[in-house]
Amino acid sequence: MELRSPGHWKRLQRLFTLVSATHGTIIRVNPAFRFHTIPADPDDNAFAGCAIAAHADFVLTDDSDYRTLKKTGYKPQPVRPEEFIAAHLKP
Repeated sequence: MELRSPGHWKRLQRLFTLVSATHGTIIRVNPAFRFHTIPADPDDNAFAGCAIAAHADFVLTDDSDYRTLKKTGYKPQPVRPEEFIAAHLKP
């Protein structure tokens, strides 16, 4: 199935709903303001804006464009997944 097909997004939404209902770890946000924090890749601004609106601590990503978040003064900071796991999920 194609990644952007309607069926894919419906399954993904069901997964998020299930995780939210069972773990309470998903926050739905609909930012009313566009922050424009990632000039190198404007498509990434939607994700950064959601992280800012949700008061997230981190954005887990390998995308180097998110490094600009470090200089914006907003709370979410970009962290590579491996670094997050090493720092926060110690056995």
